[in-house]
Amino acid sequence: MASVTHMGVAGTDHVVLYALRNIAGGCAQAGYEFFRANVDGLGSAPNPDVDPPFRIRRGRYLVVTDVDWDYIHPQGGAAAGTRHELVLRVQHLRVPTQVMSVFKSSSLPNTDGRGGAQASLTSGFIVAAGARLCPIVFPGPTVDPAGTRSLRALVQVRGASGTRLRGCRERKLGLLVTRAAGSCSSLPAHKTQAIHRGPCNRLQPKTV
Repeated sequence: MASVTHMGVAGTDHVVLYALRNIAGGCAQAGYEFFRANVDGLGSAPNPDVDPPFRIRRGRYLVVTDVDWDYIHPQGGAAAGTRHELVLRVQHLRVPTQVMSVFKSSSLPNTDGRGGAQASLTSGFIVAAGARLCPIVFPGPTVDPAGTRSLRALVQVRGASGTRLRGCRERKLGLLVTRAAGSCSSLPAHKTQAIHRGPCNRLQPKTV
């Protein structure tokens, strides 16, 4: 039996995700998709040319508990002191118009146009099978005008995946604020990071 961590789940169910942009089939804003990193604790980095985007297997969910993000404004110091906000949305994969904002974090870029923040969520939020996370920065831009895959906004999400809890309803949007173990009202928080990869590699989404 896999050892259980302080978050009440197996160590192999802890998830770290990175958001990469300009991925074919990615989210509408800059083509972002989340990819899993540090698989099995071996320090692996996501490779969108080989790895498929992170997907959740049916009957399981991902609880997001921590979000780290960095942002570089293309205008540099001209954007200093202008409030920017990272928003994470959950999007239904089969019904793309079904999307809901579930996380917001704000930052004031410095004199170099750089900003970002770290957030640890008290209860976290879940992403169900059949959905994905999509990041966007307001007022932005979210996308790099040069059109490269390098990140204008680097988003890291951490959390844990687990089986669905009995007695907890799943809303049609595929979202429910819970934790990973225990009852619906007393579950431990988790972290995740999202990155997306498109069908250009013709790979099936990876499951956890």
